[in-house]
Amino acid sequence: PTPPPPASPPPSPPPPFPPLKLKLNARAESATPSRRSRFLLSAEPLAGQPVQLIYDYLNTTVDTTLDVYLADSVTGSNLDGGALLNFCATDICAIGKGATNTSLHLLGRTSPPDMVRTSRLVSEANQAVAEQASGMVVSSYTYAYALVIDLVIIREVVPGASLQETAAELEAEAAARVEAMANALGLGAFSLSSTVTTPPRPPPSSPPSAPPPLSPPPS
Repeated sequence: PTPPPPASPPPSPPPPFPPLKLKLNARAESATPSRRSRFLLSAEPLAGQPVQLIYDYLNTTVDTTLDVYLADSVTGSNLDGGALLNFCATDICAIGKGATNTSLHLLGRTSPPDMVRTSRLVSEANQAVAEQASGMVVSSYTYAYALVIDLVIIREVVPGASLQETAAELEAEAAARVEAMANALGLGAFSLSSTVTTPPRPPPSSPPSAPPPLSPPPS
């Protein structure tokens, strides 16, 4: 008799959730009397002190990535951020999000063994050169120790927990870290905006094809 075909293998289990990333930003912006008010997080109490103090409070686990910036505020007309970046006093400078031709932030990345800088990223003399070369007009250039912190925490979603639960735990953990740092170092009020990102789950793998049935033995 012909042997019965082999049973189909069970379907592959769904792939696990990939690592969950939460990016939390403490943005340095002046408070405005509106529903979307943000508070200034100022590093002025740490002027001239090691940036390591900030990292000690926030970069505490292996699942954390931390970037710290000190920001300068620039207003004027026909602003050219690239022309200003040419004269940036640190190796890693960038233009903050939301820049326009009348207002922008210059971000200077800082990390140990740096000290919290006490001077602006672009000197007055170099600002004048940049204005002349680009045709922009700077009406105000301010360095007020504005602090921008990008804190990224990566965490696996453990079995039995939902993506939403893990995201809420991460947000609470990140906020607690920043609050402890701000209170301990006397940095005052701060604002937090957080986003949760996770790469798409890979499609389930196809079950292996069943082997062809055995041919009946010759009669």
